[in-house]
Amino acid sequence: DVHVHRSGLLGQILSLSPGAVVTPDVVASAIVHPLGGRKAVPAGARFVALVNKTEGADRLGDAREIARRALRSESVESVVLAEVATDNPAHEVWERVAVIVLAAGEARRMGRLKQLLDWRGKALIEHTVDAALASEAGSVFVVVGAEGERVARAVEDRSAQIVFNREWEAGQSSSVKAGLAALPENFGAAIFMLADQPHVTGTLLDALIQRHRETLAPIVSPRVGERRANPALFDRTTWGELQQVSGDTGGRGLFQKYESQVAWVDWSPEILPDVDTPEDYRTLVQGGDGS
Repeated sequence: DVHVHRSGLLGQILSLSPGAVVTPDVVASAIVHPLGGRKAVPAGARFVALVNKTEGADRLGDAREIARRALRSESVESVVLAEVATDNPAHEVWERVAVIVLAAGEARRMGRLKQLLDWRGKALIEHTVDAALASEAGSVFVVVGAEGERVARAVEDRSAQIVFNREWEAGQSSSVKAGLAALPENFGAAIFMLADQPHVTGTLLDALIQRHRETLAPIVSPRVGERRANPALFDRTTWGELQQVSGDTGGRGLFQKYESQVAWVDWSPEILPDVDTPEDYRTLVQGGDGS
């Protein structure tokens, strides 16, 4: 009990032997256990865990691992990493973040379905979904529309959830709405990712997620110099407004409303090009990065 409060009870509920090492996994398991951190929590109540004393690289690293593991339990809404004895106690707030891949358009300017164009042995949609799955996002949703069955088949062997947008002809906003409608209630943010940006990596997605943990900004976006780029993360507090957009505007209008609150992640130019025209595709295949 010198280092662990009520160590005997902890060992009992988690089946730990005396002297067992208390790892981040043990702490996370204690947090989510119905006889541990969730004891007497009413059904349906929001459950937010707080991990205190996270100063220093080692402690912060352990706290992040605790948060990562605790969020595997559907009962946990979020995890706050804190140093409560300071003037700015909350360092990071960990929530579930989804990636919504917008892949429903018919690509009129391309003249054929660009989601299925080959690049380096894989379709563009495969590159996009693989990047999303390589990130720390909790789930990946792929919104399909035009020739949706074909696009879905291209990624059917991945652990992504397919969302069919029957209203895809109404523009990108319809896919935004379809993606949001598919999300469980315990997600705190969503990254909207275009299907035709194969240079976007899981590393960039993780940078957006981490910036959101640190700020809880309504929008987190990459930028190259002074130029805004994709993909962008939208906090749950903006979703009601996203549900009101129409046509092909997507979430662009919200950048104007929240201009002073956007959290930026500076990035390199290779993420800028997308593939809208046959010329764009030739540039991609020939190795150009558009910078």
